[in-house]
Amino acid sequence: MLRVNNLVGFGLGGTVVPATISYQTSKVSGSTTTSYSFASTAFGAAQADRLIVVTVSGLIAPSSGTGHITGVTVGGITATEVIQDVTFGGGNSVHCGIYVASVPTGTTGTVVVTTKASGSISRAGIGVFAVYGANATATDSDSDTGTSTKTCVVNVPAGGVVIGVTCNYTSSRTTTWGNLTERYDQNINSGTYQSGADAAFETAQTSLSITAAPSAATQCSMCVAVFGP
Repeated sequence: MLRVNNLVGFGLGGTVVPATISYQTSKVSGSTTTSYSFASTAFGAAQADRLIVVTVSGLIAPSSGTGHITGVTVGGITATEVIQDVTFGGGNSVHCGIYVASVPTGTTGTVVVTTKASGSISRAGIGVFAVYGANATATDSDSDTGTSTKTCVVNVPAGGVVIGVTCNYTSSRTTTWGNLTERYDQNINSGTYQSGADAAFETAQTSLSITAAPSAATQCSMCVAVFGP
């Protein structure tokens, strides 16, 4: 459901119209490939200022390297990378990232995630959020990796929204989020799961701590992005 905040007169000397966010869906694929195509994906209500924010999660075969996600398109529109991160361990590693595209028309479409030809991602998943009234350039972002609770610290402008994602190298786990509301918690396949969350903030937040705690120790990466009006 789209959350609308009717808040007028906060901020410095004028009216700030807060951004709103609406979680749409999550999808997964257990394939090993360099191009994942998620068809018939919900984008939410069409609007001139609509941003589609896509969270991406996946398992990586190699135990080193960076930038394994090489591109995301949303309804044929190229998305901009906000942040991606990876945590390595043994022969497999987990990766996550956040991407944004301005997509004013259409209520459904195809999301395509491409990866490096060498060291491709397997077991990929996405989460999709529609954001309205925000600038397409993220105002802040952060990432964290580890095997226990992950923490990202961000500054949020008044009327801003925050989106978070985790990817974990294990199955049948859950994630407990702090300062964000969980939207999906989902096995990608028997060895990997993803979780995503969001929140809208009427007032500015300084050094806001976002936490993601897995239900058991697990190799995990986490990314958070902030979008403001």
